[in-house]
Amino acid sequence: MCSGWSTGRLIPSILRAIEQLAPAVDRESVPGNAEYPWERGEDVVAPVDHGFPEVALLRHPRGRMFLNFIRRAFEEFPAT
Repeated sequence: MCSGWSTGRLIPSILRAIEQLAPAVDRESVPGNAEYPWERGEDVVAPVDHGFPEVALLRHPRGRMFLNFIRRAFEEFPAT
């Protein structure tokens, strides 16, 4: 899935996937979110039972680079 993706496309994809985890972002076209269950046909899907395929983006080398950047940002700029 991620092979061949350029950094220019991967990082925005990761950021958008993170943003879409919030239930208020785009519930009509992306009902899956990290907070509340949602309907899929006749079924109700709980976040704990959903695979969140976007996580695969973080396994890409550029995804790991993104996670390292976030970690360093937290270390360098602690909350006050």
